[in-house]
Amino acid sequence: MAPFKFILSIVAFSALTALGGLAINYVIDPYSVFGTRYFPEYGQLQERYLKIEYLKQHRDFNTFLIGSSRVGVIKTEAVDSYLQGAKSYNLTISQANQWDIEKHIEWLVKNSPQLSHVIVQIDWLTTFGSDRPTYKLMDEVHPDISGRNKVDFLMDYLTFFNVEGLKTKINNNRGSIDLLDYSIAKGYWTRPLGGYSPL
Repeated sequence: MAPFKFILSIVAFSALTALGGLAINYVIDPYSVFGTRYFPEYGQLQERYLKIEYLKQHRDFNTFLIGSSRVGVIKTEAVDSYLQGAKSYNLTISQANQWDIEKHIEWLVKNSPQLSHVIVQIDWLTTFGSDRPTYKLMDEVHPDISGRNKVDFLMDYLTFFNVEGLKTKINNNRGSIDLLDYSIAKGYWTRPLGGYSPL
């Protein structure tokens, strides 16, 4: 084989391999940021991105619960029944710390003129910055909050090949291993077939 053809075949193989990796990330969508829905059950959900995107389209909430996953089991219906006139949204975000909470509240104040209540849950042990670097893609802040370019943000999820995230998404879609019912429309999660029971 001539050297030029050999080099050309290596370049073509590399390009096809890279495109295959991008296609796998896009189709399986382990963090659910692309909304492809070929695998509709959640894997490792990127709550910071998905919830802000949802709230940008649904601006009628006036009460927000915010904190780490510990606040994620509180039903908004329960909050609405205690606070007169409340229409609440559970803005639980995975691995949230005080910095996350501060930045998300700043965004809420700026983008929710009808805001009346913010109920905050704080984890004292993790107060500032990410203490779990392997969760970087789950912990990445929405571009509207960080000021980062949205295309650059999404490129991270397209180009980073997270085997664990891909396996989690595939397994959840094969047999609902996690048994997680997550409502982006309300913001909280439940385990309807066992495990935690929402408040």
